[in-house]
Amino acid sequence: MIQRQSNSILLHEQTVPPREVQEKKPAPLKDIVLELPKTGIVPARLYIPSLDVHADIEIVHVLENGQMGVPVNTDKVGYLSNGVLPGAVGNAVMDGHVDSYIGPAVFYPLKELTRGDVVIVKNAKGKVIEFAVESVETYQTDTAPIVKIFGPTREARLNLITCTGKYSKKKKEHLERLVVFTKRIG
Repeated sequence: MIQRQSNSILLHEQTVPPREVQEKKPAPLKDIVLELPKTGIVPARLYIPSLDVHADIEIVHVLENGQMGVPVNTDKVGYLSNGVLPGAVGNAVMDGHVDSYIGPAVFYPLKELTRGDVVIVKNAKGKVIEFAVESVETYQTDTAPIVKIFGPTREARLNLITCTGKYSKKKKEHLERLVVFTKRIG
């Protein structure tokens, strides 16, 4: 039932402004970006087919010193739980050990990745999200681009981090960080 009431039309008990009032300017770009789908998954497994890496994922947190925690087990990958879910818009971040006192660890082969290689994240229910490697970069530990790795972005990204370079017995850590920057595909 349609009735005319002042400058509005009553349609099934909903008030609808006249056509000339309904026309709006396009939303600003910043508003459009906020409306992008932000679907991600809670990660359970990481697969990197080109390197034959298959690893369980455990939750890690930011430590008191401000650094990202690492998995206890050198065969597992750590997911920064208070960050972006893999597959959602933003930088999801995972880390893993490059080695241990007894030999290579889960992320030892990351340096072999090349542009276009696929990284697959799977949740506990079997949902899969794929990412393509865009670059593999090495930084001195104290000059790694924190904002590029952890900061906001308008794309769904997954960044993988591990240690690389010489090991400092004095500092008890490697002197460099290797970062694999990936972008969601599909």
